[in-house]
Amino acid sequence: MYLPYESEPTKFNDIHDYPGPQINEEVYQKLLLTGSKTHEEMRAMGLRAVARKERGAGSDVIFSELGYGSLPDLVDNNQRFAASGNPIAPPTAYHRRLADEHRRALQESGFDKIYPDLKKFCLDQQQIHGAANRRMIEAVRCNPKVEG
Repeated sequence: MYLPYESEPTKFNDIHDYPGPQINEEVYQKLLLTGSKTHEEMRAMGLRAVARKERGAGSDVIFSELGYGSLPDLVDNNQRFAASGNPIAPPTAYHRRLADEHRRALQESGFDKIYPDLKKFCLDQQQIHGAANRRMIEAVRCNPKVEG
């Protein structure tokens, strides 16, 4: 990247990390140590190294992508689309189809016994992903090697 008022590029590690919704101690430590430990050092500590390229020793680390997005509350969205949305607009059609596909998947998998209500499924998923995002952000913000 080119910093303001600079004509020479600065190398940096641009990291996109999506480790899964279970942010256990190993994942937390890898996020905390990124930029200060090499893949080999992490492996020696018993941590599986993160899948990324090193872009220059000592270069800044920027997590430009981190975390999860979840399903919106499809039930609420579709009610609002039905009340005031355009029925042929792509977001309206997409959300309606997404809700139908999730209901079908819950039924076919048997998870409809746990989640007979799609709204509850969406909100619980948001809670899980929100907790994972909070933990990832905490680790990255505690990492002194991370910028941006």
